[in-house]
Amino acid sequence: MKTLKFIFALTLFFSGFILISCDTDDSSAGPEIITDDGEDLSLLFTTQTEEDQIGEFANNAMVAYDGSIWVVGGHIGFGPPYFTSTSQVWRSENGANWLSVSSEQFPARTGHSLNVIDGKMVMIGGINPDTSEDFADIWTSIDGLSWVLEGTLPFGSVYHHTVTEFNGRWYLIYASSVFSSINGVDWTFETTTGFAAANFQKAVVFDNALYVVGGLTASNSRVNEVWKTTDGSIWEEVSLSGDIYTPRVNHTVTTYNGKVFMIGGRAGTTIFREIFYTNDMENWTQYDLEEDTDGTSDGLYAHNTLLYRDALWIFGGYNSTQASSEILSITEE
Repeated sequence: MKTLKFIFALTLFFSGFILISCDTDDSSAGPEIITDDGEDLSLLFTTQTEEDQIGEFANNAMVAYDGSIWVVGGHIGFGPPYFTSTSQVWRSENGANWLSVSSEQFPARTGHSLNVIDGKMVMIGGINPDTSEDFADIWTSIDGLSWVLEGTLPFGSVYHHTVTEFNGRWYLIYASSVFSSINGVDWTFETTTGFAAANFQKAVVFDNALYVVGGLTASNSRVNEVWKTTDGSIWEEVSLSGDIYTPRVNHTVTTYNGKVFMIGGRAGTTIFREIFYTNDMENWTQYDLEEDTDGTSDGLYAHNTLLYRDALWIFGGYNSTQASSEILSITEE
């Protein structure tokens, strides 16, 4: 494993997960990460807000749409109970300050997908653990205020699935099956894959291929598999090397600056305080983060990571005791 050390002038606390080198308006250089092979990688960590109007939030669906960042469903609020599901919709024009848009337009849920398709926000499926409901519904909105029920999935309910645009089509992956659509409403079966994971995978498009990473099997086991397709129908498992990460769920996988970054996640009661990156999806490198100044090393899961304003933005999530209200951006220099 490559050992990397952070050199700090100042540190701030980010949900027990990451050390931060500057405040929102600090324009100084970020912490330097030094690898043991002489390669230098400079990252800048910026706290956009520690708590704002939205409060603590996790297990939400998020998307950039119409010049704003949108938060739909999941846990939202100030204080416990932390694991309840809502139907709230929030909007931000800068990623840090939030306005409440609507609620009760659709049943409360988590584990749903949210994408922008044909100029609309499209929300699909999900689950409400509080009521033991799972959903096959498809909702659209052009303003976040009014949501229209477009129909239901012909293959039944889905939750903790992925919906990803690739090669001009949208691909929904759930229970080791792949479906495709051109409009997010009408879906066609593509193939049954060899994935061990049934859901909780994360999907990412990188270097002209669609990948799924990690996930949970039907027997409730976590995996660290990576699968790849170049046409949506034929899939092959990728052989991993380097710093191979522990099997997990509730992580994020996001492309940024010619690399794919995997952040956080959990396996049972273990909450990961980790960042991995790769530039080919086969060879992975881990950042070894130092403990926070209070001696803790709490992780983060069920957060969202978006590529926004040429940076990786991390929104909310859970640590070992509560939901987070912090929003962090990471840039590579």
